[in-house]
Amino acid sequence: MAWNGSILALGLLPLLSEALPSSHRLVPRTWNGNDYACKCYVGDECWPGEGSWAELNSTVGGNLIVHLPPGAPCYETFEGPLGTVSTYDAAACADVNANFMSQEWTVEQPAALLWTYFTNDTCRPTRNPAGSCTLGYYGVYVIEAQTKEHVKAGVDFARENNLRLVIRNTGHDFIGRSTGWGALVINTHSFQDVAFTDNYTGPGGYTGGAVTIGAGVEGRALLMEAHAQDPPVQVMTGECPTVGVAGGLVQGGGHGPLTPLHGMVADTALSFEAVTASGEILTANSDENPDLFWALKGGGPGAFAVVLSVTLKTFPEQKSAGVIVNINSTLTQNETLFWEGVRSFHKYSNDFVGAGLYVYFELMAMRLHIQPFVGVGKTLAEMQDILRPMFDEFGAQGVPYDTAGKEFDTLWDLYTDLFEDEGAGSSALTGGWMFSHQDVAENNDEIIEAFKTVISPREDLAYQGGIIGHLWDAGHSTPVSNSATHPRFRNATDFSIAILPVPIGASWEQKEDLQNVLTNIQDEAMRKAGPNGCAYVNEGDPFQPDWQDHFWGSEYPELLRIKNEWDPEGVFYTVSTPGTEDWEVIEYGTRLCHPSIKPIHIPLPHRRSSKQFHPPAKDFDQAERRDILTVACETPTVPLEPPSAPIADIEDENTRPINLKMADMEQSTPSLGVMPSDVRSEVKKPKKKKVLLMGKSGSGKSSMRSIIFSNYIARDTRRLGATIDIDLSHVKFLGNLTLNLWDCGGQEAFMENYLSQQRVHVFSNVGVLIYVFDIESRDVDRDMATYVSILSALTQFSPTAKIYVLIHKMDLIMLQAREAVFTERVRLVRQKTMEFIQGSGYTGELDLIPFATSIWDQSLYKAWASIIHDLVPNLSVIESQLESLGILIEAEELLLFERTSFLVVSSWTSNEGHNNPTEDRQERISNILKHFKQSISRFTGTPRNAEQFSLMEHKAGTRFSMFACKFTTNTYLMVILPPGEARFNSAKLNCQIARESFKFLDGPATISSHQGPQSGVQAS
Repeated sequence: MAWNGSILALGLLPLLSEALPSSHRLVPRTWNGNDYACKCYVGDECWPGEGSWAELNSTVGGNLIVHLPPGAPCYETFEGPLGTVSTYDAAACADVNANFMSQEWTVEQPAALLWTYFTNDTCRPTRNPAGSCTLGYYGVYVIEAQTKEHVKAGVDFARENNLRLVIRNTGHDFIGRSTGWGALVINTHSFQDVAFTDNYTGPGGYTGGAVTIGAGVEGRALLMEAHAQDPPVQVMTGECPTVGVAGGLVQGGGHGPLTPLHGMVADTALSFEAVTASGEILTANSDENPDLFWALKGGGPGAFAVVLSVTLKTFPEQKSAGVIVNINSTLTQNETLFWEGVRSFHKYSNDFVGAGLYVYFELMAMRLHIQPFVGVGKTLAEMQDILRPMFDEFGAQGVPYDTAGKEFDTLWDLYTDLFEDEGAGSSALTGGWMFSHQDVAENNDEIIEAFKTVISPREDLAYQGGIIGHLWDAGHSTPVSNSATHPRFRNATDFSIAILPVPIGASWEQKEDLQNVLTNIQDEAMRKAGPNGCAYVNEGDPFQPDWQDHFWGSEYPELLRIKNEWDPEGVFYTVSTPGTEDWEVIEYGTRLCHPSIKPIHIPLPHRRSSKQFHPPAKDFDQAERRDILTVACETPTVPLEPPSAPIADIEDENTRPINLKMADMEQSTPSLGVMPSDVRSEVKKPKKKKVLLMGKSGSGKSSMRSIIFSNYIARDTRRLGATIDIDLSHVKFLGNLTLNLWDCGGQEAFMENYLSQQRVHVFSNVGVLIYVFDIESRDVDRDMATYVSILSALTQFSPTAKIYVLIHKMDLIMLQAREAVFTERVRLVRQKTMEFIQGSGYTGELDLIPFATSIWDQSLYKAWASIIHDLVPNLSVIESQLESLGILIEAEELLLFERTSFLVVSSWTSNEGHNNPTEDRQERISNILKHFKQSISRFTGTPRNAEQFSLMEHKAGTRFSMFACKFTTNTYLMVILPPGEARFNSAKLNCQIARESFKFLDGPATISSHQGPQSGVQAS
């Protein structure tokens, strides 16, 4: 991909006179009959000329790039404010499609956001290169800052040229503060320095441990570094792995698993290094610039300065315990009973935070998922005592639930085990409210009714809402704040985020309507139920009334004074932060402007927000709206059920950039199709396979998935309900294979939706289709018609996908007739497949692989093991290694199991072993080991999926000996041997030695020609 010649040479930038004075010059605009004075944008006379941009690029070391949206390589052209440029690149497009839903990938992009609503989604990844790709609400230029001087240069340039300035770190942003139409963006993600000290010597009287981190350090990376210290330490961060700790987290206040012990993240800040609106690089702490120091601790992200680094307190590592609880439609279809369970859980939330717990939960229609209850410094027994009243009430009410708990040596171990990753690329609005101790004690019933309103705010909406909840009390151990955060956080119990999905392609009128739903229905219900609560600036509705009071309360007047002192010209703007009453974004969310008459600052709490969504003018030119209205490039992708899934999960390419730096443009030639040389290098990502599990409702899909991947036994599946729309789960195998398993609800309404509105979303980049037929179905013709429709969609978007057909519930067929019935049904499926090929003109190959299955025998394990066997990378290497090991230790048989599901990954059998007459022995052994592990979990209290054992052995006298041992991180190995104590003991030792040769099973690996274990302890 290349620009069509140098954009400088082609004159796509306006050729303006450098003599025009542009400093501090506001541009007059009229919108909806009102006069405004605005920032400077492309096309305005004040927009800097090409010489100015070239000079800025030189100042920042060639790190100024013209920004293209992430989806640009999937389109023939990008129509940007600087001109139209050819952008299509098939390889780069495949990479974007494969990673668009990945947090890690999104963070590494120059200006992308995790949730895309505030980018306007005008250039989403697509498979229609002829579609429209425009800028949306992104900035025009990005400085990928490498030094503090680069940041200063960007701030100075924006201030002197009256440009809108955006600070972007990780893109972990739900409210649009990390993007802005037509802006200059400064990306600080490269600031990755981390330095620990045991004895802080700075001002403030604190002398304990501390860590100084660069602006770009993410939460998980910081926790990993803290864990690696000797001895390990704890440091405060959020529960999300990609949150920028020194960026929006600490500047907005910040909460996380350690909040009950140490307050808000901002409370632990000791010092900042920052660039101010005047371009000064300075230190802010309790001695130097103390007012700015206080404001940076929770006064508003991106509002006061560009933070380069922050120093935070550290704390000794502690043992921790975690508990998981689920109440959902797989356990009960009784909606009244479900809500009684939610009511009981929330009723005890004051007790939970009073005991110092941190709790993360997700609440949606018929789904309460609490993962986890966190007790830092607590034992599992102590946790169970705290939770017992809730469990007792569940029992008294007859509320069915699943629960599991586990102790951990460190909080880091708990964090990596129990906190689940989040996705990216979704489009949604975000609100939220904090309920105080008093609210929960006096209004719990009203709060539950508010939750119901958040989930189902209005009957005509295409998608339901959802809640992401957090139970914590910042005042549990830190009753008095030393930060700018809202004082009411010191009496907090539940901070609940309201989520409202927005369909991709929604019109401005639809977006305005959904914003009204969030502000005036969902959030309003919570505000009324929690009159003593407040809102959280990082995860709240920026368009709510009285946002100043809701976000900061009595702290706001001082924050406003500090803002006016340190940034009197409004260089820094992030929506609904101190001082932004004087600004408004007009013209469909594009231009940042002052009203010509500034509003008067009225003392709180009577201040009302000046922000609102303005209805579009009736005579607004549709051509003008092309770049600022959302283009429907894809079907809806939302962060809730249903559906929540990646656009693509197959590709495993190294990240390839789609940005051209100014230096590249200046040196480019008018030739076409040349990719710029500055390609980002990235660690090889694990293999991912998107797996569709489909079939008619009631065919048994969810039962088999629960047995294979959730350690259910067959009788437990009787209580499972039907899958609602798409249930997405990520199943990891061997470290370098992840199955993105899409369990698709089989009700006709859902099937029709998959084949129409969600067709691209569901069927793109599928690696495997597993289609399940109920052998006792009474409408075989309709089953076959649906199957053929699925084939049509699959071959359209994923023609290379493998197809496995499971003829299920074969236990219902009489034993003597099973083979004939199975053969006949397979014949019919193959016939319909052939008719589809002939009738559709499809020229590829469709090689379907059939299995007869039942949850009541070994056939289900055999089928799924075969499927997984076909997907495992490096299988030939694994088989070779197993053969070498088997011969070395003189075994009869070796079975390599994946540690969670106990599916057989690979096996080796000697000549003697082939004489074993039990053909389904591998599946039987798999079942035995799984039940053994489940039995252990009942005694230890460990979640069934997390339980592991070290060794199980059995000696059958003169017949045989066997043992199963934990082999690698991701596998177990079972060894069957001839009898003999010496052979048995030496085999165990050799298996320990051989682990080194199988380390590639623990993650992505480059396989060499190593031939496996050649030496070891010999039997004597």
